[in-house]
Amino acid sequence: MDRQHGEEFDSEMIRDYAEWLSSEINIEHSYHNHKETMAWIATALYLPASVGLASIVRNLNGCMAITVIFGVAVVIAASVFIGLFISMQFRMRWDASDVVKGLMSASVMLLNRQVPLTLENCQETERHGAFWPRFAYDEINKCSQQSGRQLKTALRLFFTLKCSKLDDRWKTELASYSMIILSSIVAIVLVAWPHN
Repeated sequence: MDRQHGEEFDSEMIRDYAEWLSSEINIEHSYHNHKETMAWIATALYLPASVGLASIVRNLNGCMAITVIFGVAVVIAASVFIGLFISMQFRMRWDASDVVKGLMSASVMLLNRQVPLTLENCQETERHGAFWPRFAYDEINKCSQQSGRQLKTALRLFFTLKCSKLDDRWKTELASYSMIILSSIVAIVLVAWPHN
């Protein structure tokens, strides 16, 4: 009788943890989508804004050399700031993706009863301001360590045209950076090109 009561308690505890993990997965998934959307909105707004800014600077009256230097400096500063913002958004997207993978893995382990629900495994552990049970925390860390967010690795694969080996998240991120760079070059050429 006592063993049956213990198994019912374990089943109830597993169900509660599974529901909670499912809820956390949905929250992190939403956060992941929000971060990627923010990065793409910033990219989409920068593209016409950089060319518009270059057109405004180009039409300024005054010393040609000062106008060109000012315009180029403004375009470079804007591209650096937007690049930093986009990089931050994509980094947070990667983190959220790793958390989702870790929580999904922890849920599977929990439901398959591969995680003993000991006090140590259920102890809350802090990660980036969020508290997870130890078994979920360990899975999140494992996913983060396996994550492919190494810039030099991504660039090496990209420039050697081995894009099939590149993590899909890098493909979207590199596309955004490429558009920022191209738009900035167009804006600088617009500012610096001799005009009548």
